[in-house]
Amino acid sequence: MRVPRPQPHLEGVLASEPGSHIAALFDFDGTIIAGYSATAMLREKLQRREMSVEEIAETANVIAQHSLGAIGFSGLMSGAAKFMKGVEEESFVQFGEELYKKHIARKIYPETRAIIEAHQAKGHRVAIISSATIYQIEPTARDLGISDIKCSAYEIEDGVFTGDIIRPLCFGEGKVIAAICHAPWVLVEAGIAKGREMTSYGSIRTDVINAGAKWADAEVVTDKGIVTSRSPDDLEAFVSKIVEEIEEGRHQRKAA
Repeated sequence: MRVPRPQPHLEGVLASEPGSHIAALFDFDGTIIAGYSATAMLREKLQRREMSVEEIAETANVIAQHSLGAIGFSGLMSGAAKFMKGVEEESFVQFGEELYKKHIARKIYPETRAIIEAHQAKGHRVAIISSATIYQIEPTARDLGISDIKCSAYEIEDGVFTGDIIRPLCFGEGKVIAAICHAPWVLVEAGIAKGREMTSYGSIRTDVINAGAKWADAEVVTDKGIVTSRSPDDLEAFVSKIVEEIEEGRHQRKAA
């Protein structure tokens, strides 16, 4: 019998104030669903025998290079995009729907669904931000009642893939992570609070400290791309710092 895990973040959402001025941002792979949607997509294409020998070999090559750090995520996406050149987008829309029914629907974490529904009941704005594509995400987002999606995309002209990607992709080293009020609980649960300077809502201060973080009573605290704030009263400083961190990341990538 499965023993339910404690859900302090759900409790935090239920105790939070209502209103669309509060945003809840979720990654897709590994957060909303178990595992990676790209793996399910690749497996399904192989089962359907829709990949040529050349595409299989090239896909294996770029995955290996990416795993070894020889190419970045954009190189991985570009490798997939070139085999889509000339393919109608609508065929991928349908493929995404079938992928959801066969593989992804059963991978949705019930705990995450509960948290999303709690945010929605409070009138919070819920969005998905992911390196996956809309074809992997949209059916699940629709199931969860989420309309705001920011994700990686392939270039399309007249309803047909061009074989290129739209830059910048929704991925990169130094991606900003932001958490306000009770949301730092998520960072604690993910095991990334240890050694970080953070702040949070006062009632979870002890939890954050016990997770190994250095807690500060400040309106906004930043540590290596992780931005935290105490409460909605700090929202102006919180949003300003997020924008600052994103812009700094863009400048660093351009200089690289």
